[in-house]
Amino acid sequence: MKSLEDKNDFLSVKEFSAKIGVHHNTVRRLIKNCRIAAVNIGNGKYSCFRIPKSELGRLAIDNHIRWEELNKLCE
Repeated sequence: MKSLEDKNDFLSVKEFSAKIGVHHNTVRRLIKNCRIAAVNIGNGKYSCFRIPKSELGRLAIDNHIRWEELNKLCE
């Protein structure tokens, strides 16, 4: 079984924030407020979030981003 790091289906908080054009703290706040689905890996000081790439599509639909713009984000 592959680990989450081996799969290209997940993005780090910084990668995700760069794709949607917001600060990484904004993404962390959206995760905390359950606006973005994410997986918490680890615990304590060394934990980090991984966000499924499918969240880009969901945000595009929720925020009415054009599909052409979404395709550019996913490249």
